[in-house]
This record gives sequence, structure tokens and C-alpha cells, in this order.
Amino acid sequence: MGNDEMKYYVWLQLCLGQGSKTFEHLLEDALLPSDIYSMTPSERKKVGYFSKGELDKMSKISIEDAVKIILCRPDVVNAPLCSIKEALKEELDQY
Repeated sequence: MGNDEMKYYVWLQLCLGQGSKTFEHLLEDALLPSDIYSMTPSERKKVGYFSKGELDKMSKISIEDAVKIILCRPDVVNAPLCSIKEALKEELDQY
């Protein structure tokens, strides 16, 4: 996975928070993080998976925040998806 695609995975994980089962449900339903990012707030709400807090974070956390994390933490870029949560633990605690 390249940095372009990874930034959406990191962005979504920042929005959902550490340990979120929503992330796994979205992937099971073949909803890619880039698809979620491209949705309007009302479209995200219609998906039905997100809490009000998660929806609020999606409006506040920028894709640039995710890019900064990738640049500062190159180990994240090569991490398997299942370990992104662990690799970003310190950063997730900031949000």
C-alpha cells in the first residue's frame, strides 16, 4: 500500500479512535477509507456505522494530519492494516 492510499487509512483510524470495531466493519463491507473521506457529512451519517463523535472528528481531522503522521512514522507505511492501531497509539491519544 502506497502513501496515497495509506493516508486515508490513517485518517479514518484517527477519526474512529483506537480499538474501534467500526473500522473492521467498514472493511468487511468493502467501504474503503478513501470512499468514506470523499463522502459528504450527510452521506457518512447515512452509512449508519458512525457515532456523532466519530462524525464530528471526520469534519475536524484533516488528511494533512494523516500525512504528517506517515512522514513522522515511516514504520506505519509498511505496517499491516491490523497493526496500524498499535503503531499509532501515541498519536491517537492526542485526538
